Amino acid sequence: MSNAALCVIFWAVIGQIPLMPLAFVVSDPRISFALFAPVMFLTSSSASLQGTALQLMVPARMRGRIIALYMLCITLVRMGIGPLIIGVLSDRVFPGRTGLAPAMAVVAAISLVIGAALMFASKSAARAVLSAPAGCE
Repeated sequence: MSNAALCVIFWAVIGQIPLMPLAFVVSDPRISFALFAPVMFLTSSSASLQGTALQLMVPARMRGRIIALYMLCITLVRMGIGPLIIGVLSDRVFPGRTGLAPAMAVVAAISLVIGAALMFASKSAARAVLSAPAGCE
């Protein structure tokens, strides 16, 4: 099996690190939109491959379960923890009318760096799983 999906996801996350936080804090809406265009391209290209990468790494009998667990974790973080952290930062660290944008930039930057670091740290384990013979499932 190929680890192409993992490489695309990793480099898409790396590509977003400078663009997404900057898109939140620039004052000109045209520049912000110009920065968000490649961010959305990179996000959609990596998001569509995440399920594929997971399915390539697990035995066929566990694919449905692993995708369900993945979706549960992603949804809890995206819809639960992310907005909460942004709200706390915008209220406590960046108070005022313009506090939401820097709070979103900080959360985006930290999240992307953590994601890239975790992917880099798990690179050898993922390659080992993907290179295992198909009969080892």
